[in-house]
Amino acid sequence: MRQEDKENIPTLKAGRPVKVSRWTRAHLASQMAMGKIIKLKDAQEYVQGMGEGPVTKRTIKNYLHAMGVKTKRKPEAPMLTESQVAARLKFAKDHIHWSVDQWEN
Repeated sequence: MRQEDKENIPTLKAGRPVKVSRWTRAHLASQMAMGKIIKLKDAQEYVQGMGEGPVTKRTIKNYLHAMGVKTKRKPEAPMLTESQVAARLKFAKDHIHWSVDQWEN
């Protein structure tokens, strides 16, 4: 095949076509970055509400990752400083022998 003929042949895209439009993905990423959408379930409902069809939470996470928005779980307990941990430990040691009546006051 000649070189000039190769240039005229369109390249084929491999893989499955995207389920969500570029505009919706960009809008979703901005909503997540601003904090208006927090949970992946809410993002999933948002995309489906835009008429884009059914998508999984994993698909949403992949789109957000591709756009640079990181998703992470909220920590179960607040992070404590060393002074807060020390103060709690001191309080617990000081009150270890309290009775139920003393706690009711």
